[in-house]
Order: sequence, then C-alpha cells, then structure tokens
Amino acid sequence: MSNFSRNLNRLLKENNLTQKQLASRTDLTGAIISKYMSGKSEPSANSLQKIANCLNVPMEALLSTPMDGLLASNIPPISDIDYNQLLSMPDIDYKHLMAKTRSLSKPAQKVIIDLVNYLYNIDKSR
Repeated sequence: MSNFSRNLNRLLKENNLTQKQLASRTDLTGAIISKYMSGKSEPSANSLQKIANCLNVPMEALLSTPMDGLLASNIPPISDIDYNQLLSMPDIDYKHLMAKTRSLSKPAQKVIIDLVNYLYNIDKSR
C-alpha cells in the first residue's frame, strides 16, 4: 500500500467520510476512489488537489510518510508559505536537491513542481 492510500484511508476515517461521499465532493468516480484507497492506482496532480481540498489538507499530507513523529499535515499549504522567508534562506545545493527530488514518487515530484511554479509566478509578478 502506498503512502497516499494509507493517508487517504486515515484521513477519510478522521473526517468520517465514505468513499462515495469523497467521490461526490471531488467529482471523481467511486471506482477511482476505490483504486486509490486500495493502492491500485495513484492520483493525477489534479485529482490529488481535489482530494486535498475536500479533506482540507495540503497535498503533502496525502503523500507524506511519518517523520520523527510528525506528519506532513503539519506543513502549511503552498499558499501560506512566506515568500520573503524563502528568499532569505541560505544558498541551496541544487544538485543535492535535484537528486532527492528524483528519488520521490511522481505525485510528490508534481507537488515540488507546483511549488516551484507558484514561487516563480510570485517572483515574476514583483
């Protein structure tokens, strides 16, 4: 079972939602929700965003693994990230960052791409 399917099952229980309710609220089919929950399929970035919005969690919370007792559900949504704080961070080792990114699942890579695009659009508009 993937991290996504484990997290989806857990979040549905925590929110007292059924597969049918999630399907209805996200405009996804019950069959695809069933595949996601069983780990037989992984969502597209669009479907992942719909599910995250419905469950009121950042996409990272659906893809994460527990780290030091903390879940990525503690990570703020991309829209809540302080752009100025990111700009003030020390220089980044881009080769190391790219190597780590390549080792992630495709949905997790998509989250990173979405974040980079979000920051790019903010920077471009300044």
